[in-house]
Formats: sequence, C-alpha cells, structure tokens
Amino acid sequence: MTDTSLLLSSSTTGDSTNDQVIAGTVPTSSTADALAAGYASSSSADTTASGNLSSSDYTQTGNLVSSAANVLSSSGTISSATGSDTSSVAANSSSTGTIQFLSAQSALLTTSSTATDDTINDTNFVWSASLSPTTPFFVTNDQSALISQSVSWAFQSVLGRDPTATELASYASQITLSPLGTQGFMYSNYSGLVSTLAYSSEAYQTLSSYFVNYTGEEASNSLIVQGQALLANQDTLGSLKNDIITSSHTADAIVSIYYDKLGLTIKDTDNQVTAWEGAMENGGATLATATQAITHGVEASAIISSVYSSRLNYTPSNNEISTWEDALGNGATYNSLISAVSSGTEAQSVITGVYQQKTGVSPSSDALSTWENAFANGSSYTDLVSAVSHGDEASSAITTVYEQKIGVTPSTTEIESWEDYLAQGATYRDLVSGVSQGDQARQIIAAVYQDKTGIVAASAQVDAWASYLASGGNYSTMVSTISHGVEAQSMITNAYQKILDITPSSAQISAWQDTMANGTTYATFVSTLAHGVEAQSIITEFYMASFTRAPTASELTAAMTLFQNGATYTEVKNSIASSAHS
Repeated sequence: MTDTSLLLSSSTTGDSTNDQVIAGTVPTSSTADALAAGYASSSSADTTASGNLSSSDYTQTGNLVSSAANVLSSSGTISSATGSDTSSVAANSSSTGTIQFLSAQSALLTTSSTATDDTINDTNFVWSASLSPTTPFFVTNDQSALISQSVSWAFQSVLGRDPTATELASYASQITLSPLGTQGFMYSNYSGLVSTLAYSSEAYQTLSSYFVNYTGEEASNSLIVQGQALLANQDTLGSLKNDIITSSHTADAIVSIYYDKLGLTIKDTDNQVTAWEGAMENGGATLATATQAITHGVEASAIISSVYSSRLNYTPSNNEISTWEDALGNGATYNSLISAVSSGTEAQSVITGVYQQKTGVSPSSDALSTWENAFANGSSYTDLVSAVSHGDEASSAITTVYEQKIGVTPSTTEIESWEDYLAQGATYRDLVSGVSQGDQARQIIAAVYQDKTGIVAASAQVDAWASYLASGGNYSTMVSTISHGVEAQSMITNAYQKILDITPSSAQISAWQDTMANGTTYATFVSTLAHGVEAQSIITEFYMASFTRAPTASELTAAMTLFQNGATYTEVKNSIASSAHS
C-alpha cells in the first residue's frame, strides 16, 4: 500500500475569491523541524485499531517531511500543483514567496515509497491492500480558512460530501491548529474529526449502501466496522468505494445480471464487466442502473425478439419488447420471459395452429401442456413443426386423407414421404390437395367411372371430381354420386335392354344404383343380370321354341356367359336358333 500525504498551503486576504498570502522564505531546517514535531505529536499518524499499519517516517529527515518542507521553503509563487506520484511545481519570478491557495482536489501530493499492509479479513469480503491513506497538510496564516478547509476535507474524505454551514460551525471545535515555522503559518490536525465522522451512523449507512449498490449483497456488521476503521485511519470513502467496485462480488453481480436477465454467460474478466466497473467508479452507475441499462439495451431487445421467434415463429412488436424490457428491469428474469412466452395464450395459439396446419385437428390439452413445457425447456418452433409433422396425429391424418379422398390405405413409404413434406413447410391443405388431385387420385376417379358406369371418363369429368375432392368432398360421396348419376342410370337401362330386352322400372334402376354405391361394380352388375332368374327364363324360352325342351345346365351356362360377355338378347336368341338347324 502507498502512504500518500497531501501538502496544502493556503492563505487568504479575507476575500474568499482571492485566498492568497505572502510569506517569507522559511529555512528548510526550521520548517522540517516544525512539521516533524507536529506529526510526532499528532494522533493522525497512520495507525489502525488492528495495528496492521506501519508508521510513516515523519522524522525531520523523512521523505514525507522533507518533501513538504522543501515546498514551503522554495521561493517564488507556486502556480500549479497536481495530484500524482511526482509533484509538479512551477515557480514564477516573484520574489515575495507567495503560495497559492490549493483545494483538496488540486493539492500537491508527496508520496512515500514505504509499502504497508492495509488488508482486513472478513468471511464475506477482504478489503484491498492497495488503499491509500491520505494525510493533507493545510497550511495558512488564516485561521478561519484553515478550519473551514480542514472540516471540508474531512467531510469529503469520510462522507463523500461537503459539510453544511451548520456542520462547518459545529465541527470547527474538533480541528486543532499548530504553528508552523516563524512566519505566522499554522497547520491543522483534523484527525479527531475524521475519526468522529468515520464512526458516525452516516458513514456506516453509506458503506452499507455501497455494498448493496455495487454487489447486491448486505455486508456484515464487522465488515462495515472494519471499513469505518479504515476511514478513521484516513483512507477515503472514494477509495473504499472503488475497492468494493473492483471486488469479485461486484464482478459476480454484473455477471449475474447478464445471466439472470438475458440468459448470457460472461466471465468476470470480460469487457462488459470491466466497462460497468468503470462506469461505477467514474460515472455514478450502480447495479440498479446497470440492470436498467442492460435490460433496455440492444442485446435485451434482440434476445426478447429471439425468444418470440424461436418459440412462436413470431416477431414481437416494439410495444411487446418494451413491456418485457420493463419487466426484466423490475424483477423478471430470462427464465420467466421464456416461461411466459412458452406458456401464454400466444404459445397455445401457435401450438394449436401448427397442429391444425399439419394434421387438420386441434391438439389435446395434454399435447398443449407437453409443448408448453418443451418450449420452456428449450424446444423451438422448428422442433414443434418437425415433431408434429412426424407424429401419430400426422400419420393418422395422412392415412385418413387417403382413405377419405381416394378410398385407399397409403403405404408406409407414402406416409413417410408426406410427413417429410409437412415438416418442410407443407400444410394439411397441401396434403388434401395433393392426394385429391394427384395422379393416383385421377386414376381412381377414372376407375370409379368405369366401375360404376361402364364408361371411360372424360378429362373434364376427372378434373371436376379431383377439384371436388380437394374442396372438401370425399371418396364415398363421389362413388355414391357417380353411382346415382345419369351415366349409371343409362348404363343400367342399356344393360336391361341389351340382355333382357326390357326397360327396367324406376325401382329396379334405383335399387341397382344403391347397390353400385355400396360397392358393386359395372362388371358385377352385368354378371348378376346375365345370370339372374330373368336371363335364365329367357334362355329357357329360346330353347323351348327351338328344341321344345329346356336347356341342359351346360347350355344354360353357355348362354348366360354370352350375355355376360356382351351379347345382346337378339344375338343369344339367334345363336340358339341357329344351333337347332345345325
């Protein structure tokens, strides 16, 4: 640790805007003697209650006293001074030996090279060994100015603020003034006030608040008391604050904000942590302001959008993003964002939509809950689409569409092919349209015409029925409609006339149409008619007319086969008659 002493030389003319005094040259030996004596008797020597600090060298030949004495003894006006490890003093040509009034912020630092141990151990936190107790010399021949400056310094150093007018008056009695040299200068001993302020409730509360503000944790009483001891030893509040900010507790707290609020994993050595520590040290930031900035930043907006997009395939509105930024800033976490998006009304709507788009049905309540939990545990919209497209519901939907639209059961290959197609973006409507209007469907429509009406369907008829199926119609309705249509009625009438040489009644036509709609084909109808009682009766009449006898079983079968194969009533009659003459 570096022990830094501050040499502050001041004088006033009574005008606070022109605090300056002319001093004669002070012999170095007498100045050094006075400084050494003053420090030797002062309680402001660098010690702590724990005794861990080694005393600085305040003897006449010590580095600290010698440096201070040299400045006071130098001739000319000190026109600049900077607080750094190397003092910067510029003298002008004046022979009056004036010394410019220096504030605590711009005072000349003279630094000792003696390193001491300033570490205080605690179960939760260890104060750094790099803190720098600062003992400023306030030197002037204006008693009022010296007291005022000393009180102000103590307040700034210990409490981080300026004293009020009342406090300036109140605490003036705790400043002890001692003569310096032979020129009427004096310097102050303010160690008593520093100790009073260091152990005040305000200092205690300020240190406590720093731990909460920068680490998010409550500090133990013993840790705060240790900090107060450091303040009493003239470590500054600012140095203690920075020690807290640069601790692993603050780094861990910043890392936690990124993880808890945005789901991002960063290290305590990453740039984000360093940047926020810098903002806390120099820009007045706290964990609270860091949380607000992080949750309302570009990263937060992108992450909120990503959660919506990955779970719901949806880009949130600016208002939705803003609402979630506010929620994250006010206590919500990345996990609660995930949970809310995964299980809300929007999520249920998306899940339902995917089921309907891919399978044509709504999900069960169990399926909704399963997918809400899956979203919350990391599954994405893409996972949902793929799983639903390859699930039991999709397989069942594909099978049902084939059966309903074209009256067949799809093969395993066909089912798997459609599942892949659905997963790649196709919808249930695409499935229905593809099955209804595909080559297989067109072949089946043509076959139905052939089976139910005995005719070859025109392309226009096939197209019309394919559109009908794609628009919601089904195979059974198509079969029934064709079976009860004009073509089927004409086919039935023609068959009766061709085979039986009669016109069927409306009841007969209707009965055969119902039979056809229930599965009977044109071929079966013709075969049934050709082998029916009416056909057998006609054949028997032909034989009686030609041979005056009934046909044998083989002759009856042969004649019925002629009807079945397309021979007309007349052709069968003539065939039987001609056989009688052969």
